[in-house]
Amino acid sequence: MDQAELEDIKRVLRDIRNTQLKETDLWGLSDYPASQAQIDYRQDLRDITDQAGFPTDITWPTKPE
Repeated sequence: MDQAELEDIKRVLRDIRNTQLKETDLWGLSDYPASQAQIDYRQDLRDITDQAGFPTDITWPTKPE
């Protein structure tokens, strides 16, 4: 896999991550009573790019109820 392909994969994964964050933006509002699991999920999404295997071997967090 060349560098251009890796950059494409990174871009797609960031887009997926950003969509998942947008879906849970309500949880990040200061006046929303978010659970610790919701807060952790959002942080785990933000940390996707810091995983050692990024972008080819990552573990997506499980969205809490």
